[in-house]
Amino acid sequence: MKKLKNFSKIKIVFRCDAALKSNVGTGHLYRCIIIANYLQKKFNIKKKHILFFIKTDNEYKISRSILKDANFNIYKINYKIKDFSLDEAKEISKIHANLLVIDRIGRVDRKFFEVIRKSFKKKIILECISKERRLFDLSINSLVIPNKKFYSDHLGFKYLILNSFKETGNMNKKKKSIFLSFGGYDHNNLSEKILSCFQNINSKFEIYIPKVYGKKEIKNIKKHKLIYYKRDEYLKFYKKCEVAIVSGGLTLYDGIILKKKIICIPQYQHQLVNAKKINKSYNIKILDKNASNFKKKFKSIFYKIYDSKLTNIKKRKSLINKKNFKNTLEMIKKIYETSVNRRTI
Repeated sequence: MKKLKNFSKIKIVFRCDAALKSNVGTGHLYRCIIIANYLQKKFNIKKKHILFFIKTDNEYKISRSILKDANFNIYKINYKIKDFSLDEAKEISKIHANLLVIDRIGRVDRKFFEVIRKSFKKKIILECISKERRLFDLSINSLVIPNKKFYSDHLGFKYLILNSFKETGNMNKKKKSIFLSFGGYDHNNLSEKILSCFQNINSKFEIYIPKVYGKKEIKNIKKHKLIYYKRDEYLKFYKKCEVAIVSGGLTLYDGIILKKKIICIPQYQHQLVNAKKINKSYNIKILDKNASNFKKKFKSIFYKIYDSKLTNIKKRKSLINKKNFKNTLEMIKKIYETSVNRRTI
């Protein structure tokens, strides 16, 4: 990963962040890395010609380490600059490229779009909830669905982009194993809350926890084996578990693809909305993080799902599948294709 000073050969720019901060997490950055790797291979683009325009200071430091692992170049933006502000637009517009991909939950306005418009031949936006998303060449909302819909929108779970779609073969499940994850940032400290619940569960379990959360010292938890996995070991340990305890973000959809028994504890309102939609097609258990008698309810739900047979998919046709994943990447590929050898407006 390098900081570039010469942008003349940049072909694709990604604007997204990862942070230990509520409603940001790491999912947007990982999704953009999937897209970047896909386009790089399909069009034989050198990695040095793909640029991630990101914040890297304070709570955004995790962005730097993720991109270092992925080996993509960065352009650092001041972490104090507000998303979709004119200051941000002016920074982005300094770079000229075939394609710009913006991935984050938020509202873009026309002024922002007009500033960046001439710098990029094609523009894609993901998870935007304002009507100005229709100004982009492609608008995808797989996680947050806007109130007003347009003919150009691509909405819903069928447009999910996840690394777990690439997983094939034996899951190598381990008995009495629990996967615990609330995304890249455990905003509500749910991991500690769940670990405390296991004090009252008699059977001994192997519990997989993100290392980034830090070690939780819970009394009497010693009867269970806690394994702290690194960021790049996420899928390795997810595949091994019997039961997944997750939020309503990308970890929930990964669990469905990997055919896990799932307890979903949403951290945010849009995650709760999505979990309820998911439950119409998949058998998951949803638990309110603020529920009274939380420990008692968790214990009851846990035993029910642990003792049950896995009947993950209900009768309704699944929208979360590899075919739809490939179709979504194909749409993005076509947008990039039209940008090649096309004059900037």
